[in-house]
Amino acid sequence: MTKFITELASNEIDKISIALKSDRKKVKDAISNIKKLNPRPASTILAKEAQRVVPDLIAEVKDKNINLALTATGCRNWRSTTLINMSRT
Repeated sequence: MTKFITELASNEIDKISIALKSDRKKVKDAISNIKKLNPRPASTILAKEAQRVVPDLIAEVKDKNINLALTATGCRNWRSTTLINMSRT
């Protein structure tokens, strides 16, 4: 599509589809998808403050055993039945 910036700006879909040897619907769908894209995708990375992620559960493999530790956040969010079911699998 970079070759057709002028045609894209003028909404000349027929001209683009002929040049690409593609049908009109596919070109319209492609244009629609392009319009949905974020022109500055890195702008969200440069936010003032990054959101902190705290795990509910920490898994550690030691001597072929899996040790699970529930964090303080996990204790509030998980039900005991969930942990019992996990220990059985």
